[in-house]
Amino acid sequence: MYSFIDFETVKVQKKVSELQQEIYTLEQNRAKAEKRAATRDEHIEIIVKHAKEFGLVDEALPTVDAYMEIEQLIKYGPTMFATNYSLEQESERLQTERDDIAVQLAKLKRFKRSYSEYRAGLRAEADALQPITYIQRFFTDRTSGEYRQFLNNLSNELVKIKSSIKENRPFEQDINRKIHELSKQLREIDSKLAKTAKVEYKSIPIANKLISLGEIRAEYSHIEPLDDSTIVIAKNVQEKEHQLEQLEASYASIGETRVLTIETLNDFIQTYIAISKDALDEYGDYCARFDYKKAALTLRKSKSTTIANISSSSDHLYMHLCLFAGLHHMLLSQKSLYVPSFLILDQPSRPYFNASGEYDYNESEAVITNKDDWSKVRDIFKLWNSFFSLILSQGNHFQIIMLEHVSESAWHGYEHVNLVEVFDGVHNALIPLDSPSRQDSK
Repeated sequence: MYSFIDFETVKVQKKVSELQQEIYTLEQNRAKAEKRAATRDEHIEIIVKHAKEFGLVDEALPTVDAYMEIEQLIKYGPTMFATNYSLEQESERLQTERDDIAVQLAKLKRFKRSYSEYRAGLRAEADALQPITYIQRFFTDRTSGEYRQFLNNLSNELVKIKSSIKENRPFEQDINRKIHELSKQLREIDSKLAKTAKVEYKSIPIANKLISLGEIRAEYSHIEPLDDSTIVIAKNVQEKEHQLEQLEASYASIGETRVLTIETLNDFIQTYIAISKDALDEYGDYCARFDYKKAALTLRKSKSTTIANISSSSDHLYMHLCLFAGLHHMLLSQKSLYVPSFLILDQPSRPYFNASGEYDYNESEAVITNKDDWSKVRDIFKLWNSFFSLILSQGNHFQIIMLEHVSESAWHGYEHVNLVEVFDGVHNALIPLDSPSRQDSK
C-alpha cells in the first residue's frame, strides 16, 4: 500500500532525521568537552594547592587569581615570589566549620541511637505484657478485687506502650532530615579541604621555591589548553534545534497525513460503490472503510460500527474494482508522480461463469451461470466507463487493458470501452499455434 507522502515531505523527513542525528552527536561531543573541562579545572585546583603549600603564591588568593599568578611565574621565571603569610588560612576556616558540623552530627546520631534503644525497650516490655491479653480473655471470671484491678492496670499499660511504638513523632523525621543535610555538608567540606592548601607560617628559602617551581612547571605542562569547544557546540546545538523546529512546523506529521489521506480515499471509493450499488446487492448502501494495516477495503454499515462479513466472490470482485478505481482516481487528482496511470485486468467476469466449462465468447450471455448476473457483468464495464468520464472531465488520462471472454454486448453503449483485438485461440492467438511452446504442450 502506498504511504501517500509526497517527495517534498520525504525530503523534509530525511532532513529532520539528519538534524536529529547531528544534534545527538553534538550533545555527545558537548558532554565529552564538559568532562574534559571538569578534569582540567580539577587539575588546576591541585596545582594551585601545591603552589600555595610550596609558598609560591599567597595562600589567601582565590583559585583563579592564584592560577594566573602561577602562569606568570612559569612564563617570566622567579622574578617575584609571594609570601605565604596570609592573615587567615582558608584551610583553617574550613576545618573549623567541619568540626562544628561533625559535633552536631555526632550529637544527633547519639540521640537517634538512644531513642532507638528506648523504642526497643518499649517493644520488649510489650512482649513481656502480651500474656495479659490472653489472661483477661480466658480467666477474667476467676479473678476479682485487687487481682482484677492489677490485670486492668497492666492491660492499660500494654495499650499505651503499643500506641507509643506505633506513633511516629515529628522530630524523628526532622532528625533524619538534619542528619542527611549535615552529612552532605560534611562531604562537601571534606572535598574542599582535599583541594585547599595548608601552609605553615615559616620562611621558605628561594632555592626551595625554585625547586618547587620546577615541580609546578611539570604539573602545568600536563594541563590541556583551554578551548571554547563547549561554547561553540552549545551554539551549534541551538542553531540545529531552531532549524529542526522550523522543519517540523512546516509539514503535518505522517500520522495526520495518513489519516487525512485514508479519509479522502474512502470518499473516492464511495463514488464507485454508488455507481456499483445494484451489483453489490444488499451492500450497495454500505460505506467504504479502507483498513490501512491490512491494506484491504472493508464495508461499514451506514451510521453503524458494523463491518460487513462478505463471502460472495461477486461482492469481493466489486470491492476490488471500487478500490482500484477510487485509489487511481485519487492519485490522478493529487498529480502523483510515482504510480503509473494504467491497469491490466484479467477476466474480471470470471465469478459469473462456470470455471470448468468452455464456451464461445459470442454466446457468453447465453451460457452465464445465473441469468440475473449478466447485468453485473455489464456493470463491470459501466463502472470503468464512469471512471473515464470522471477523470477525463478533470483533464486526466488513464488506460485500462482488460482481457475478457464475453461478447461485445457486455459493453454495448459505453463510449469509453473499445475493442482492440479478438483472440480466438485458433485464427488469432496470443501464442501462435506453430510456436514451440504450443507444440510441446500437445
